[in-house]
Amino acid sequence: MLWLSEGGAKVSRMSEEVCPVLDRPERYEHSPQVLCKEGLLGSRGYWEVVCEGWVVIGAACESAGRKAKDGPCGLGENDLSWGVGWAGSCYHVWHNGENIEFQAPLCPTIGIYADQPAGIIKFFLVEDGENGSKETRQIHRFAASFKEKLFPGFWVGRNSYCWIRKKDQ
Repeated sequence: MLWLSEGGAKVSRMSEEVCPVLDRPERYEHSPQVLCKEGLLGSRGYWEVVCEGWVVIGAACESAGRKAKDGPCGLGENDLSWGVGWAGSCYHVWHNGENIEFQAPLCPTIGIYADQPAGIIKFFLVEDGENGSKETRQIHRFAASFKEKLFPGFWVGRNSYCWIRKKDQ
């Protein structure tokens, strides 16, 4: 149900129409989510995602489950993935099936910083300030042990979309 733009920078779900792509092991079976092709391994990275609608932004390790037989597969629903999303009146961050609420006004841009050597994932609200500056507010920080490649990921609800605005490694 997810549609990728040319170049793959934007993912959207504007209908229940199924995207005509072959079923492959790396595709999610029951969740409208997708991971980026490129990931981090033994390095640091930062990316910003602009969201519209009901979207969960996060990251997942390469071996995180993707099929029903693997157990919970949504971003943040297992010990190999993390996610953050707007819940209508606050933000929620998820990891290993647990969620934490964070009170803040809706912000369309989410920043994610992953530092594999230090074992850290941080989520930020990112707002454009005056004169082109950016103002960030940390939502949550997770300590993690990364032993494999980490990929940015996106869960996209109906009539919603998101795109990567910036990615630095």
